Amino acid sequence: MDTKVVGVKTDLDATREDLKMARSEMGTLIARTMTKSTSSAASANATTLNSPIAGKNKPQKVGNVTVVLKGVNEKRNQFSRCRDHRGQAIRKENRA
Repeated sequence: MDTKVVGVKTDLDATREDLKMARSEMGTLIARTMTKSTSSAASANATTLNSPIAGKNKPQKVGNVTVVLKGVNEKRNQFSRCRDHRGQAIRKENRA
């Protein structure tokens, strides 16, 4: 009976070591993912332009794109806009 207890104890110790390694690897993966998401968020913020809007139906030049605010729904916090780039108008409605 003593050999069974020793066998179970060795299995338990091996499982504990496996769990420690898994935790360490998981922590490394989480840290790596956080670094990637932080750097991608920083690059996304670098390409975002924040400029005040002149008003409804007043075209505004932002870089090489013309943006027009078409409508606002304050109750639902939504807006509609039209973007013109190289003669191609793209309308986006009910954006949050």
